[in-house]
Amino acid sequence: MLKYNLQINGEAAEVALNTENGLAVCNETEHSLSWRALAPGRLLLKLDGRQVPAFVAPTPEGKQVFVAGRVYLVSDADRALRRRTAAGAGGQPELVTPPMPAVVVRVLVEPGQTVEAGQGLVVVSAMKMETTLAAPYAGVVATVNTQVETKVMPGEILVEITPEESHD
Repeated sequence: MLKYNLQINGEAAEVALNTENGLAVCNETEHSLSWRALAPGRLLLKLDGRQVPAFVAPTPEGKQVFVAGRVYLVSDADRALRRRTAAGAGGQPELVTPPMPAVVVRVLVEPGQTVEAGQGLVVVSAMKMETTLAAPYAGVVATVNTQVETKVMPGEILVEITPEESHD
């Protein structure tokens, strides 16, 4: 079961997903949940037996999720805490996460490897489409937290990159 500590519209939410049996638990309330990607940013959810279209748009604060006429700002509470903590310590490695539930099909880098901005790091497959997750900027791979055939979810940290130090 995958567990997340999220902020949903500013309120803490503990979410657990079991993709094997379609069970989702949000703040101790169980729901049946399955989804299908229709296009980038578009999902068809089946929540407690009811089909609901959903739209997801990334923002600097997290992801805006549009469901049934309502908008939710969803962010990873643990990541936000790490960012706030690291900001006082001069920054932290950049995190690379999948845009949707997927399976890792290739890992293109290893810890200690120097990467350029835009270089492929991990290839994931969702709905028979492959997506290459790329380095947001040049740096050194600090950690690779996945392997081939691993099922991954949005918010899971697959690769951490320590940015190159700028030379003045």
